[in-house]
Amino acid sequence: MSATCEFLYNIPESRLTGELECDGKKEVFNAYAGSGGRAGSKTAGALDPRLANNPFAVHVKGVSSGGEITKIGGPIPMGVYELHPHETKENWIRILPLEGTAVYGRDGFAIHGRGHNGSIGCIVPSDFHNVVRLYTLLKKRHEQGLDAPRLKVIAVGTDMDRFIFSRNA
Repeated sequence: MSATCEFLYNIPESRLTGELECDGKKEVFNAYAGSGGRAGSKTAGALDPRLANNPFAVHVKGVSSGGEITKIGGPIPMGVYELHPHETKENWIRILPLEGTAVYGRDGFAIHGRGHNGSIGCIVPSDFHNVVRLYTLLKKRHEQGLDAPRLKVIAVGTDMDRFIFSRNA
């Protein structure tokens, strides 16, 4: 990673890490952050841990119909993205895939706080302060015309998610 503007999200660890420089000050991020939220659930805010952080269940985006999730989601697909302040939502960070990152027809990825509907593929830090801090710094960098930081999404570590999912399928 470069010293000032790259982030890493490791799906099995549910960990968002990185450094970002703004106004001559380096900010370090190391946050627990789930991805995939309420995949497959009919209960608002519910979490299915077999799907929420399972890198093997990323090919279908959840679809809301009448307030219910009708398809499973999964974490943001592995690849490289850019981080931008959201165009209309305060304290939301837009995650845009770079060329060569396969998103399997999915879109709308973001970093945001928890909500009553949960998330289907977004990165949701458990401490909202991290979202506010990152959004504020990204917005300042954007206003100064600086390059957007990159986010690399990986799945390194345990394959326990795959084992649990295959046993319960």
